[in-house]
Amino acid sequence: MNTSSLVFTEISTWEGEEVKFEIFKPENFNNFGFIAQAYGIILNEKNEILLIAHANNLWSIPGGHIEGNETTIEALIRELYEETAAIVEPKDCAPFFIQQSYKKINGDWVPEELQARYLIRNAKFEKFKIDPDQLNPVIKQKFFKISELKENLKWGRTTDFIIDELNKLI
Repeated sequence: MNTSSLVFTEISTWEGEEVKFEIFKPENFNNFGFIAQAYGIILNEKNEILLIAHANNLWSIPGGHIEGNETTIEALIRELYEETAAIVEPKDCAPFFIQQSYKKINGDWVPEELQARYLIRNAKFEKFKIDPDQLNPVIKQKFFKISELKENLKWGRTTDFIIDELNKLI
């Protein structure tokens, strides 16, 4: 793994369990090995970010697991469409950051999944029908101003990092 682009490490509690995340900001995602999940930070023309909520009512960014022989970008485009009805072109998916998640097992941090986060502009939207994920479907979606992320995206330092990086781009 390319550790030269490590931005920070955070240990927090997620769904009642202690978890660890490492956030990387590489120029591309080529040297990170198998990426298991892909997520999109979709910005509209007003530079607002699209967040979604599942049944737990916690806001997050759309995306999910790579299936079968999909590439990371193919999975990203599929997940964005399923969860938001966004139509996204591969050329509009820019690497934003990588998140390595860890789980504590017998006192040791064990790597879980690598997750890619892409920045997307120029998304077009169809009318949202229904998320095909029957176990945990998206129940709502909304665009938020970057200044509103801190109160709605409850990811600690990762939210701060996203806000800082987006403000640099705008």
